[in-house]
Amino acid sequence: VGLAGVWALWSGLYALYFMSLDKLHLCMDRMDLALSITGLSFANIFAVFGFHRRFPSDLLADPGTGAILLTASETLLGFVFLFFLGLGLRTRFRLR
Repeated sequence: VGLAGVWALWSGLYALYFMSLDKLHLCMDRMDLALSITGLSFANIFAVFGFHRRFPSDLLADPGTGAILLTASETLLGFVFLFFLGLGLRTRFRLR
């Protein structure tokens, strides 16, 4: 639930950030932008698995400070929640 919450929250934050940039309205329609944003958010959460190669995004071609802070914080939260997921699965199935 935590990973899905981070994905939904950060997708919303990315949408607010990238739609505030005027240059993106000219080259992308809203559906393409939404798909790129959700793919970017998913790739940042599961960065340890290398999904950045699967979801190439031109959104971060020239990242600003806000985009760097958003991506870094989402990646760190993704690591934490993946660790908690691993601990929960280990406890649930008693893997020692």
